[in-house]
Formats: sequence, C-alpha cells, structure tokens
Amino acid sequence: MENISQLAHKNCNGCSACCNACPVGAISMVENEEGFLYPTVNKERCINCGLCVKSCSALNNNYANSEKPECYAYMADDEIRKGASSGGVFPVIADYFIKNDGYVCGAVYDELKVKHIVSNNVDDIERMRGSKYLQSDINDCYKDIKILLDDGNKVLFTGTPCQISGLKFFLGKASKNLYCIDIVCHGVPSPKVFQKYINEKIKDKNEKWLHTNFRDKFNGLWSKLTITTTTTTTTTMDSAQNDIYMRSFLSNLCLRNTCTNCKFQTIPRQGDITIGDFWGIWQYNTTLNDEKGTSVILKNNYKGGFLIDILKNNSKIFEQVPIKYAIDGNLCLVDSVKPHKDRKLFFKLLNQKKLNEIVAICLEDKVDYLLVNFWDSYFNYGAMLTAYALQELVKELGYTSKLLDIGERTNEDWFCGSWMAEFAHSYLNLTKQHSFKSLKKLTKKIKGVILGSDQVLRLDYIKDYINKYLLNFVHPNAKKIAISASFGMTKDEYLSVLKPKRKYLNRMRQALKEFDYLSGREDSSVEVYKDLFGLNADNIIDPVFLIDKKYYEDIISTSKKDYSGKVVFYVLDFDDNFKKIASHIEKTMGKQVEILEIKDGSCKVQDWLKAIATCEMFITDSFHGLCFSLIFNKPVKCLMNKSRGMTRFESLNNLLGIEDLLIENVDDLLYLREIVKVDYSKINEILLKTRFQDIEILRKVLAGEYSNNPNYKVWRKINEYNFKLNKPILYLRYMYLKTLKKISKGSRKEKYEKKLSKIMWR
Repeated sequence: MENISQLAHKNCNGCSACCNACPVGAISMVENEEGFLYPTVNKERCINCGLCVKSCSALNNNYANSEKPECYAYMADDEIRKGASSGGVFPVIADYFIKNDGYVCGAVYDELKVKHIVSNNVDDIERMRGSKYLQSDINDCYKDIKILLDDGNKVLFTGTPCQISGLKFFLGKASKNLYCIDIVCHGVPSPKVFQKYINEKIKDKNEKWLHTNFRDKFNGLWSKLTITTTTTTTTTMDSAQNDIYMRSFLSNLCLRNTCTNCKFQTIPRQGDITIGDFWGIWQYNTTLNDEKGTSVILKNNYKGGFLIDILKNNSKIFEQVPIKYAIDGNLCLVDSVKPHKDRKLFFKLLNQKKLNEIVAICLEDKVDYLLVNFWDSYFNYGAMLTAYALQELVKELGYTSKLLDIGERTNEDWFCGSWMAEFAHSYLNLTKQHSFKSLKKLTKKIKGVILGSDQVLRLDYIKDYINKYLLNFVHPNAKKIAISASFGMTKDEYLSVLKPKRKYLNRMRQALKEFDYLSGREDSSVEVYKDLFGLNADNIIDPVFLIDKKYYEDIISTSKKDYSGKVVFYVLDFDDNFKKIASHIEKTMGKQVEILEIKDGSCKVQDWLKAIATCEMFITDSFHGLCFSLIFNKPVKCLMNKSRGMTRFESLNNLLGIEDLLIENVDDLLYLREIVKVDYSKINEILLKTRFQDIEILRKVLAGEYSNNPNYKVWRKINEYNFKLNKPILYLRYMYLKTLKKISKGSRKEKYEKKLSKIMWR
C-alpha cells in the first residue's frame, strides 16, 4: 500500500494519525455524506513516503498492555463528582498534571462539533470535562504533543482507544512522559447527526447553542440531559435515555461503521489506564453505588500505576474489584456493539426528514407503508429484487416503507448467514419481527399496507400464513393495496385448486373485497379478480421494470465476478437435459458456459445481476431471469416453467411480443448454433410507455386519489365490526396458550410458541 487512500472506508476509524504524519501536508480529513471524517490524499503533492500507512492504527496492531489488568471502583469527593460524568477520574488526574507543569489533551466543544485540544490552561481543562457523545476531530494534536514531548514536557492524553493507538503509531516510539487514558467506548456518533439534533431543538433564529450536558447531575444525581443557549440558562430536557439523539446513539443507528467491528474493544487495552462508568457495581457491593457516580478503572501497565497513585491520594472510595463485574456491566471492554439493521436507512433519510421521524421509522417501524411479499423466499433472487424494486419505487413516489418480517423464514438456519441475509441487511428496509397483535397496533398509525409483488395470492404458496397475505392483521384505519399481486394461474386452474377448499375461496373473497386498490401482474390475475371474486383490478407490470436501471447497476458494482464472453445458465429446475445442452453449446458455439449455483453461497445477488448484465447470452427458466435480461437488453432464451407459473411468461409475451425468446421444450435449445439476436428498440419503447403509465396510476393510489374498489369504505366498517365480534374467542385461545407457554420449559415451550404463531398468522 503506497498511501492511505487505499484503505477501505469500512476500516478507517478517523483518528487523523495519517494526516498528522504526512511530511508534505498531502492529506486532509474530509467529511463524508454521513458527517464522519476520512483522509483524502492530494496525489500531486504526495511523495509516497509511506508514513501515513505506518501511522495507521487500522493497518497496525499494538496490544502490548496487560491481558489481566487490575480493576478498581473509584469515587472522588462529592464536589468533584457533581461536575463529572461519572466518578471524577479525569478532573483529579488532569488537575495533578496542570499543577505539575504538564499538559493535557482532551475533547472540547467547538461550535456544534467536538475537537481535541492540548492545553495547560485551567479553563480549557474545565471544557474537557464531561461526556461528549459525538466523534472528536483530532486535527493537529498529535503533532503538538510530539513537540511538547521532544521538549521534555509531561502530557496526559485522554480519548477513545483508536485515538490512543493512532497517537502511538504516529509517535513511532514510546515516551516516558506520555500518559494515556482510554475511555470505555460504546462507539462514536456522527457530528452531522448532533448538528441536526440541536438545530431542530433550537427553533428561535436569535438563540444560539452554547453547550450540551448529556449527563447532568441535577441535585448531585444523574437525571437529565440539558442544553444551554444564549437566551436560556439551561433548558432541561427529558431523561437522557428518552432523548431522541441518545436513542439513536444507544441503538447504534448513528455510529461510525468501524465501531461495530472495532479491533480496540478488547483486552489488552490501549491506554495506560481505562476509565468508564462502573455499571453493575451494586452487584458486587451496594455500598460502592450512591447514584452520584462510580468509575471503573483498569490498570493496564506500569505507567498506569503512576496514575492510580494520583487517584488513591484523592479519593472517597478506592477499592479493587474482580474484573468480571466490570466486563458484565461494560461489554464494550471486550466486544464491539452490534450494527443496527437500519443504520443505512437512518443516514439515507438524514437529509429528508426530522430526526424524531427518522428514529421512529428505524426503531418503531413508523413508516408510511408496510410491504408484504416473498422477499425471504428460499434462495430466490427474483423475489428479493422484486421486493427491493417495490421498496425503491415507493421511496421514489415520496413515501417511506419497510418490508414486513414476521420470522416466517428468517429464523431458519438456511437463511441466517446466507447471501440472502447479507443482501437483506445491505439493501432492504426490514421491520423488526412482529406478531399479529403488535401489527394491529402499528397499522393504526400508518397510511397503509401494500401486498406485492410476485405470486403472493397463489394458494399453495400462502395457505400456511394466509392471514398475513390477505392482510387480515391491518387496522381499519390503514389502506390495503395490492400491487402486481399474482395468483400464478389461469382462472380455470385457480378455480380447480379452490373448489376442494371452499373455505379458502370464501376467505379470499371476503378479504379482497376490503382492499382499497387491487392490481395483478398478469392478464390472468386480472381475470381471476374479476370472474372469481367480482372485483375490478388493474394490470401493473412487475416492479423490477418500474425503477431505473441505475439501481441495479449500483448493486452490480459491488461484484468481483467476471462473466464477460460467457453463456450463463440460471435454471431453477436443473436436470441432465440442461447438462447435455450446456455441453452442446460449448462445442457448437465455442463459448465458455457458466452455470450459476444458487445455494452454495458462491453466487450472491450482485453476482447474479452481473451475470445477466455482462454475459454473452443468458439461458434460464426463471421469470425474473427473463425480466432482467430484458432490462439489460441481453440475448436470452427462456424455458417457460410450467410448474412455477406459466401465465406470467405469457402475459409478458402479450405485452412485449417476445415469443422468439421463449421456448416450451428444453430440447429446443439443442438447435442453438449462435448467439441469438434481439431487436430491443420496440421492446424498450413498450417498457418505457408501460412504466410511465403504471407509475402514474400508483402515484394516485398511494396519494389516496384513486381506488378501483368503490365499496372499500363499507367493507372497512364491516371488517372492524367482525374483528370486535370475534376478538373474545380469539383472545381466550390466545391467553390460554400464552399461559401454558409461560409455565412451560424446553420443547413444550416451543410447542406452545408454534401454536401461538399459527393463531396469529394462519
């Protein structure tokens, strides 16, 4: 690595060591779209000396301290603790250094940001006191510290473990006059989020923010978060845990990416001592907790002993405690916090909505629309991308949405850790796992629930969770909308399936009548709505066609696979016939054939898309394989898969006239002698026109300006009445099973849990 520009952002902790180390000033710390600082290299000025790489704590390791540090509980006197965040460790040690002609480096507020400064001024030390929950800018402090150390001065540095590691690598060698205190770090929030928070709190343009105390000890006890302004001495807010900024911080929504995989949240620690709150100290000894602040201290090396001696001589309580109690109360001593699943969504919404709205969306699922579809289907690229497309379409139309997760499949071993889970975490906005009861409450406060797309009304696919897919959990206040919701069969085929199961026919008729808007993905689905259920429905094309191709290109950009010049096979029902055809194509065309493996994890969603977008020709029996071939204008041959739903292929053919691309018999592929040629001019023209028309319809539907079910208001009232009428019976059964679950253990407990789930989602 020649310079720090080659370091991936996901590994950079923003310590600024590289910037301080550069001898020609070629590196500057630049704020990214999330508000975090990252190094940017001026290539014209850079001399490739490598000092930035040598000083980088992300690329180097320093775990020289004790693996079994001594642990102490500490309280300074009450007056010192009153103005401290915890037990008063920092002010006691800092005061000693200042009185003995030393210097202290710590974090201070700088307008609506936090920065580190080096000072021997008492007033500056006062500014360094108190927790500041946002990432601090080191600026030139490392260089300033080096100058002071070279002149023989003693320096105390306090900061996060990554900042201390950065300082040590910047200096290059140990200094007997440098003393470091690392804090127990939960992770660092974005300064941009803090600025937004303050700007939304202070609405008067003439009022200026001065200071925020995240841990104000009102009457000497922890109680409130306070904001001080020029016109209000102290504005007392809610308790810190209920404050909107603190909720985003403690839930890990606004943390730097590196913090959820931090190499420094471990023992050995980076500082000479480690300090933090001694959460849970009452588990060891109740007398060590007076609710005015008790600090935990870890002595990490012999220099830490010098700092410990300072504290011993200035303490109300100083007692050694088994380190187990420190770790139990501060897991960040030994492990990183877990990333929040909606972190990406949080920052995506940061410039679009108020902070309290964003936190409500991310933590409470208070979106405009919930989406119900097959995003979690068993290793199904098309289902995931259809869900993604609908999510992005709803966003393009000006609404927030989340895909509903009830744990139907996401708790299964095959899902956890798979490429499906990886894609869902990176690209899909998912709810937390909900029960029927919690959804009833949630849907009372949102605009509506969208069913679709894909074969979400195909009975053999949904009968185990039919109430979910018929949206029977939705509160009458919320709209029910079906977008491209497919039955997957012709009218006659569907009727033959329903006839032996008459109860499902009646349940579906009742449920679908209560929808505000209905649309199918195929001509046949529109026919089923009309002839079997007596309902009007529009034909809306699959959502994968309704968003711009650039969304998929962004996903493809993360793939490292190479499919150029290859004929790619993606076959859902792969058998010996397809093996024979693959061999035939390699011989007759002289092209390399690649068969995409679905379940072994080697082909992720981005690889699957890239295979279609960049291959020489695509051969498939997948409906969505065909759809994306059309989107990327690729030569394609598609076997119409009868077992998985013929009507969708036929409907797409009726719209686009692509019969030359479709085959009904796999042996037809044996006649291939060259790459098929496709004239996409007409296809693209039809797709563009269809996209424009369908998006305009959906815009009106989501805005409440159009409904194709004139009786939906009447059915809402009937639904509400039926719910109230049936609730006592359902509730008694529910409470009975819930009680049995509560008093049971092991397999019996799991048995009742499954029965409860069936009541909610059957």
